Amino acid sequence: MRRIISFVIFAITIITLAIINVPYIVENANLGVEFEGGYEIVYEVASKEDGKELTTEEKDELTEAAADVIVSRLDIFGVKNPFVEVEEGYNTNKQIRVTVGAVSYDEFKEIKDLIVSDIELSFRDKNDVDLVQEIVSKDPSLGDGSDLLNGAQVAYSYDGRPGIILNINNTDLFEEMTAYLATRKEAQLNTLVIWMNYDEETDSFNEEMNKPDSKIIVTIDIDSAITIPNPFIQGSFTIDYAKVISNKLKAGSIDYKLVPSGYETKINAAYGSDAINKTIIASAAALVLITLILVVVYGIPGLASSILMIGYVGACFATLTFLKVELGPDAFSAIVIGAGLALNTSIILFERIKDELLKGRNLAKSFEEGSKKTISSVVDSNLAALVVSLVLFFIGTRTVKTFATMLFLCVVFSAFLMVFLLRVILSFLFKSHLLSTRKNLFGVKLDYIPDVKANEPQKYFGKFANTNFKKLIKNSYFVTLGVIVLGAVGLLIFGLISQPLNLGSHFAPGSRITITSNLETYDDVDEIKKLFNENGIENFDINVGSSYVEEEKTYLDVFTLRFNEKQITSEQIDAIDTVLNDIQEGIEDETLVFKYEISNVSSKVPVRILTNASIVLGLAALAALIYTFVRFGIPAALANVVNIVITVASVLSVFIITRLEINTEFVTAILGVMTFAIFDFMFVYDRLRENVLEANPNLDNEARVGLINKTIQQTFTRTLISLAGVSLIPLSLVILGSTSTIYLALTLLLGVIFASFYSSFVSTRVWLFFENKLNKPRKAKKFKPKKTSDEPEEVTFIGVNDYR
Repeated sequence: MRRIISFVIFAITIITLAIINVPYIVENANLGVEFEGGYEIVYEVASKEDGKELTTEEKDELTEAAADVIVSRLDIFGVKNPFVEVEEGYNTNKQIRVTVGAVSYDEFKEIKDLIVSDIELSFRDKNDVDLVQEIVSKDPSLGDGSDLLNGAQVAYSYDGRPGIILNINNTDLFEEMTAYLATRKEAQLNTLVIWMNYDEETDSFNEEMNKPDSKIIVTIDIDSAITIPNPFIQGSFTIDYAKVISNKLKAGSIDYKLVPSGYETKINAAYGSDAINKTIIASAAALVLITLILVVVYGIPGLASSILMIGYVGACFATLTFLKVELGPDAFSAIVIGAGLALNTSIILFERIKDELLKGRNLAKSFEEGSKKTISSVVDSNLAALVVSLVLFFIGTRTVKTFATMLFLCVVFSAFLMVFLLRVILSFLFKSHLLSTRKNLFGVKLDYIPDVKANEPQKYFGKFANTNFKKLIKNSYFVTLGVIVLGAVGLLIFGLISQPLNLGSHFAPGSRITITSNLETYDDVDEIKKLFNENGIENFDINVGSSYVEEEKTYLDVFTLRFNEKQITSEQIDAIDTVLNDIQEGIEDETLVFKYEISNVSSKVPVRILTNASIVLGLAALAALIYTFVRFGIPAALANVVNIVITVASVLSVFIITRLEINTEFVTAILGVMTFAIFDFMFVYDRLRENVLEANPNLDNEARVGLINKTIQQTFTRTLISLAGVSLIPLSLVILGSTSTIYLALTLLLGVIFASFYSSFVSTRVWLFFENKLNKPRKAKKFKPKKTSDEPEEVTFIGVNDYR
């Protein structure tokens, strides 16, 4: 009885903690721009700092450079998920549109100051002596040092170690400066210290070096004069640290003026004002359905797991809120994938315990044996997920880092709750004397349990024990190739007709029309849509915001319409330009405002996200290969990588064939799909490895196919229940969530389905192929009988004729 009371206390405590944290999460959650909105401002390059006027070509060139500087600055100073786009006005010069998710207007003001501020680089020694002034005072012909450095980039040495290449503009000044430092080597004062915004009154080298947020960008020991314009600097840099140094040097001084163009705009949530509420409702519905499935299939253990799932969700959101991590599609994807890992971990344990109960063991012994047999697969899957999260964090951009951070935390919570705490709670139940005869409450039918005292053999081995999966295993290649080939054909056909991928408006070059108005005729989305539809323009993204006009002390509605290059033609732009111009010129009342702006757009940040995501996907697959190789050998490692590649390729193929939009949410979700594919493979392969170890080590192809079939028979129930449970979350989002989150949900849903199928049928077939190639069965040696003789055989007696 005490054990059951302990279980009830545990359950009440976990649920209570989750409920108590709800008000804190609701009040303090750092919602992303997709859920809460943000601010937007447009900049243009006005003139050089010295007042020199610029030509149109010079302005356009500097605008592109300024956009790169803004991206670097926002990334360095931790501005989360910004959008920076270069627009070419319909009748104006290029300009830069910056969109950020800011929790307050004061924060937005700080971001604006960061964008336009002049970040000054300073070159000093360890004694804080200004080296530029030191050299220039002796030879003024070397210049004032303002053009000394023009950024840097990450590079690698011949042995693969990361470093940075400095782009030196004034090589004469840099040569004199480094020659001067080289002469001070014996005094150990030959260090070049590059500062950001050095303050003569408060800053010093000795104090700044110990600060975590130091203004010192990099220190370089100089042994001899540097005479080349692009010296390679190498130290104990990690690749991530080298990137930080490079970005900080790029974010340095700007010699042109950036001025706002138009109004500042407060934009509404990109997913809609009710998106967060719909997401919460959809997630809650999924949790309820998952609970029902677990309780129906596994009984009391399923209830315990469901309670801990509530604890998992609460812990994830509470930690996300406490750490001020932005809740956007990246964090949400990580939470969903972590939930999949938690669910799989508990289901595997329950299936193993059921296997032991069906052998006739008692509850306590079944729990003990089932727990032992799950340790290997659980540890491997969790460690693999942690390795992937670390790779993504250290290599990825800020959006990828957010996903990686949350994935790491979610895996930790999943491991603690479902590996440690679940076993503690279940021990109360399985060792309870009151429940010792109620095995039917633990997911098994009493009719299936043999009477071991009467020497009755096991009579039930699971629903799929007699199912022959060999044909499906054999044909799994054709299913996979069919999906991928269809995607490749679609890529080719659509590439010839229009564009290979249906890139979202933030990824593809396109056009933007911004309408600012206080007219009652055009004061809501439906009226604006109607206006464009009447002129033959139907496909576009639209966002609504407001802009405060200080001079007139009033708010104006702002409608931003975004088109990719295939959604609108130049003729349609000309036509809508005429319509909007007629509306603008038809206004006679001075208190009424109707302004519009048409521009061509090329995006900076999303393209970087897409490029970086492609790189980290490859590196994460490499990390999975290395981990699997170390743990299980080459055949399993290659099978794991193939599993990742075909899962991602299949999801992409569906998006190509159906022309679903590929946007930033797709990229984030694909990272989650890849992680799910890795740990789902681990769960299946661990059972396959166990079967191989129990079998004859000298296996031929037919025997290995039999073991694969046996493995799928043993794990298919786990696969189906896991697939149903994990799929319910994105499926609920598709049905109950906001229409804006549908691409995120569909990507996760497709990824989970493909990964579950491929882990069981395709990756095992790939393992079979490489196992047969690399570990061919050895031929048995022919037995050669010893030659016999008619002569009598001598018998050896110890101490008599053993000749020792």
